[in-house]
Amino acid sequence: MLFRSDEFKELQKTMLDKNFDPDSFLNNNFDDFWRFLFQHLMNICAKQKSKELKNSRNGIRHKHSKFKNIIEALGKVTSFVQAQHYHDDNFIYINKIFCFFFHPETPDVHRKGMIVQFFKILKTLSASNIADVQEAISLIIPYIYFVEKDSPEEEVFTTELFQGKGLQPLNDPSQKIGDKKTCIEDLKFFLNWIIENWDANNEFCVSALNLNILNVIYKKFTDKYEENGSLPKYGFLNGPPEELHDVIISFIKDMYSKNEKLNWNPFFKYEHNCLLVLDIGREVLSRKKETDFIVILRFFSYILKNEEYFATFKEAKEDILLDMALIFKDYHKIIFANEKTSCNLSDFESFSELWLNNLFEKMSNEVALKFIETILTYQKDDNAEMNFASFFLMNIYHYLVSRHIWKEDFWNNFSHFIVKDEYYSAITTRYTQFLAVYIFPSLYNIQPDLLRKESTSHSVRKKRIKQETPYDFIAENAEDIITKPASYTKENIKAYYEPFAKYDERLVQTSILPLPTDSINEYIKDSLNFLDMFDFYDKMETFEIQQNAFAPIISFCQIIERFKYVPPSVPINRTVPFSFFYYRLIKAVLMQSNPNIRKMAFEILSLIVNLEEMKKYLSPADLTNWYSSLILVMLSKNEDFRQFGFKQAVKTVLYGFLGSSFLIPVMLSFCINNVFKIDESYISFVSSIPLFDVELKIMNDFLQSILNEVKKHEELYLPNYNDLLNLQQITDYRKFVIENMILKLQETKKWSLILPAYSALIADEFTRDEPNRDYIIKALNFVISAFEEKSFEAITITRSLLMYSSKLQELIPNEIINLVSKLTDIAINVPPEDTSFCFDIIKLTTDVYIQTYPILKIDESYKKFAEFLVTASKKKEYADEVVTLMQNMIDLLTTYYGKYPFPQTMSFPTYQKTTIGNNLDHPIFISSKTILDTSYNADKVQISSQTQSGHFLWNFKEIDDIFYKEQKVSDVSVPLTIKSELLEPSINHQDEKEFVDVFDKLLDEYEHYEDPQEFPLDDFPDKEAINQSLFSIEEEFNKTNKPNNDTSKQFPKPKPQATNPIAGSLTACGRYQLNHPENLSIVNIEKDNTSGLLQKAHQMNHRLGIKIGVVYASKDCKNQNDILSTTFDKTSPHFQEFLIGLGWPIKLDKHVGYEGGLDIKTNGKSSVFYSDFMNEVMFHVAPLLPTDPTDPQQIYKKRHIGNDHIHIVWCEQENDYDITTITSQFNKAHFVIYPLSSGLFRVDVHWRKELNAWFGPLRYQVIVNKKALPSLVRSSSIAAMNSFLWCQEATRYSYPQNEIVNSFNEIYLKRFVSKDKKDVYLPLSSMMKIHPEPEKDRKSVV
Repeated sequence: MLFRSDEFKELQKTMLDKNFDPDSFLNNNFDDFWRFLFQHLMNICAKQKSKELKNSRNGIRHKHSKFKNIIEALGKVTSFVQAQHYHDDNFIYINKIFCFFFHPETPDVHRKGMIVQFFKILKTLSASNIADVQEAISLIIPYIYFVEKDSPEEEVFTTELFQGKGLQPLNDPSQKIGDKKTCIEDLKFFLNWIIENWDANNEFCVSALNLNILNVIYKKFTDKYEENGSLPKYGFLNGPPEELHDVIISFIKDMYSKNEKLNWNPFFKYEHNCLLVLDIGREVLSRKKETDFIVILRFFSYILKNEEYFATFKEAKEDILLDMALIFKDYHKIIFANEKTSCNLSDFESFSELWLNNLFEKMSNEVALKFIETILTYQKDDNAEMNFASFFLMNIYHYLVSRHIWKEDFWNNFSHFIVKDEYYSAITTRYTQFLAVYIFPSLYNIQPDLLRKESTSHSVRKKRIKQETPYDFIAENAEDIITKPASYTKENIKAYYEPFAKYDERLVQTSILPLPTDSINEYIKDSLNFLDMFDFYDKMETFEIQQNAFAPIISFCQIIERFKYVPPSVPINRTVPFSFFYYRLIKAVLMQSNPNIRKMAFEILSLIVNLEEMKKYLSPADLTNWYSSLILVMLSKNEDFRQFGFKQAVKTVLYGFLGSSFLIPVMLSFCINNVFKIDESYISFVSSIPLFDVELKIMNDFLQSILNEVKKHEELYLPNYNDLLNLQQITDYRKFVIENMILKLQETKKWSLILPAYSALIADEFTRDEPNRDYIIKALNFVISAFEEKSFEAITITRSLLMYSSKLQELIPNEIINLVSKLTDIAINVPPEDTSFCFDIIKLTTDVYIQTYPILKIDESYKKFAEFLVTASKKKEYADEVVTLMQNMIDLLTTYYGKYPFPQTMSFPTYQKTTIGNNLDHPIFISSKTILDTSYNADKVQISSQTQSGHFLWNFKEIDDIFYKEQKVSDVSVPLTIKSELLEPSINHQDEKEFVDVFDKLLDEYEHYEDPQEFPLDDFPDKEAINQSLFSIEEEFNKTNKPNNDTSKQFPKPKPQATNPIAGSLTACGRYQLNHPENLSIVNIEKDNTSGLLQKAHQMNHRLGIKIGVVYASKDCKNQNDILSTTFDKTSPHFQEFLIGLGWPIKLDKHVGYEGGLDIKTNGKSSVFYSDFMNEVMFHVAPLLPTDPTDPQQIYKKRHIGNDHIHIVWCEQENDYDITTITSQFNKAHFVIYPLSSGLFRVDVHWRKELNAWFGPLRYQVIVNKKALPSLVRSSSIAAMNSFLWCQEATRYSYPQNEIVNSFNEIYLKRFVSKDKKDVYLPLSSMMKIHPEPEKDRKSVV
């Protein structure tokens, strides 16, 4: 049917006129406009059907321009029309008009223009009027573009939208029909309009969103809702098209992010909308777009944040929280399975917090637990699910702790649920570790800023001293521990409970939400409450679950215990762990049948209790429990566990805890029954011989209580526990330990382990009034056994035992002779290829011979050893180092055998000053590796002889001065005749001649050997023959050399004048021979550094110079400055007495030995010095060094103490001495002495890992009596220094004699020696030119 279009055209013309009057139009033409426009469009549609229109190109162009004019005219109306201008019958036309334009086949350009106008109209309409245009609204978004052709969906769309409604498109072939892009754009336009008009036209916006958008796009979901009867039946039954779904997600994001104050209640009041939100969330899962996950997650959070929204949701679905969380769980699994994800955890953490807040505030505990259990459920082989479980459980703990929620009924069920799963328990344990890290500064009452400052200083110091310390862990991590404990725990803390270690790699990916760092004190109680929630572990049905429950507790304790080692300069109370955890841990040890729990608890308990500072802190009840735990652990079936228990028991006894001596009989019973392996603790125990020198009580009542406890869980203990605890009183514990334990150690053949025990035994015996010869002999024989197995440790121990050389020779001379003989046999039979052992044992054997000469003399073993040195030194199979050593040892024996100990001296075998000044003005000679310096004055000739073994000074006087005194003639009465009876019979020189002839012959033969060492020693006369000749000569001399006071026989004795005294002196002592003048050479004193090299040689001898630091740490000393500032008058009498035993007090200005770098001008007046045949030791005693009151750091003291490789520390502090107190990279070993209340002394030995060569006799923690203490500490310190030298490649085969030889060689190599082949008598002529010099011009240079 065609209508007249003239009316509309005229009206349109008027509307487009520039003089258009809106008010007149609204009053007179508004209703007609809609009717005329509808009729006009109907005519267009009717004409479209005619073939003429379809084939007319002009008509096509005409229609486009007309559509444009229509839209323009309509725009004039919508610009000023208001709601009151509409009449009900207008909406019939309005609805139809827009249906023409919104038809999917109407060109897109016309649709878009009319959509804009339509939404202007909608803004002015009431809800009832909007319903009248619903048909047009349903066509705004052309969904049909996304519908597959000829599909059931297309049929539904066509039927519902167009069939029977007479809807036709406005065809315009010149313009394109819309497509999917058109649909997307129109959907976005519609949704943006909804957002903008949500508050002003809320009801329509909600309705349109439901009916025309969400119901269509998500028809797949809305069809299953109970309220779907009123919803349109068309839509995407197979799921939303991806592009349209993306637009909805974007719309949701805009709704909650850009318009946070929008009221969603009208939307959520419809149950199907609440359900649809969840389904959209699930739909997102199938598409796996991370950005969409985040949008929905934030939308969920937006809902949970609003109580009204959540209440509406909860009404729609009771378990809406569970549904949300399960969707959230799936999001997490997908996102974080992708290693390259750009998402972070903040959105997930925010949702978790809101979700948990609603759960605990809106749900019962029973429902809350049910939901949590459901969400945490995981497949053990599914990494994504396990990762989510760790993440979510961490968030649960954070929520509960941060809000101080400790509902007993919830926690009781929740913790029981957790511990039944190993993985949940591992996560829980990691959280407790975080809590421990978090509260650590407050628990110890540490100032965070101070800790950070001192940690930085400590780290700088560590780089300087290059030494690892127990404090490094905290110092290196203090900043992170204090400022970000959560991330620190995540990245650095590992499982303490071993079965959980397999989850470390997974948990390092699990973030821990931080707690506030400005209110840590508030969370100490919460942290302890958290532990309480798992204190039911002993009531669980299986060992595995018990351990799962105990793991959080023990791991928390372990962190707190470990973190007590802050840098020493930070004040800290290390008894804190005891205060908080002792009773929790002691309960686990004493009242627990689970062996693994007992083990973990005892390990931490021992670290908390077994400290020096705890001795005064433990009550009798605490000690009783501790001693009980020690005995029970030592009875354990588990060998490693009882060995550890024994180690702690030994430590407790050696520390001297109150009443700990009653443990000794128990421990001895266990040891004698082979309950323990022989290890370091065992040796420490049995080597502490003074412990057994007192009466030890057996506490039968206490042991009975232990038996009662054992019987409750017999399966945990050794089957013979009753016999072990049935102690018998021993009369002499010392004898018992020595005979049944120490003297049986050699059966193990573990020499490096057991040799210190033999040293301890010998040292202790020599402090007794009557040393036991049998004990000492057996101990020495065991040392020899060690030699037979090439034990380097035996060499070290033997060197230390040489300090008892004189006592041993006096007590057991025959046995010592036998032992030396065995040592000789071992030394000469070492394979040449074993360079190290060969070197060390030859050097040791030489020293032994020299020090045992008083009982050995020239016996067969000595001859054998000397011949071996001479012969072997010529063999090429020995290493160069060994050959050189042999040659030097021959010289050492030649020089000192029979001359030690040195009489009337502090063991100075050589002249300790140099006789050579910086400016040489007289000749220096060299003869057979001997440097000869000469001087001559009116009274004497002085010859300085520097050999390989040291520096010797010889003073020669003219023989007439000795036998005659110059007399004037007038004082002498000479008779004219001499009666025969006045003449003395001549001396019988026959014996002397025979003796001299033998050696003259040897000397003649000796000169034919180019190498003196090739001379056969067998040609020497028999020892007894030599002794007999010497006896005869001495007897004849004594008979004829009686004093004669008869002046009648005196003759005038004028004083003769020697012609060439220096030449005569050198000839007399065999250094110059006229028949071999070439053996003496002159040193070229004009060469550079000649005097320096000669002075260096003069100042060396065969002994090793060692510096050892000695410091005193009183109770008041807190740090290095305090210790170094301590003066001698502030030290204790015990310490002063110890110093006297350590060495000899000396005056530095009178000292003529090894100075150890001390200078009288800056290093005080006195010191402590020690020397024996092998060593010279200067002790740098800190309290004796000058104290500068203006210098708190005591730099002058530090220069000496800090550079000493070995430190002896006398510690009277109430805590264990920190060996890093004196900061230095040179301190390699520490011997720390603790005076005990019993009058005994504990010695702890510490050494750096780079000191990897064995030393002794003090090596393990041990108790020593006062008499043995100085010598043991001294010898061990010397041994430690030798071990340090051994570890250095440059000094591995170095020793003083070799250094002297090197100086000689340097003189030769640098051509300092002048030789003139044409004038071999040059040295003699030089000697003859030396004139006497005034004594005052000849000074010794120190």
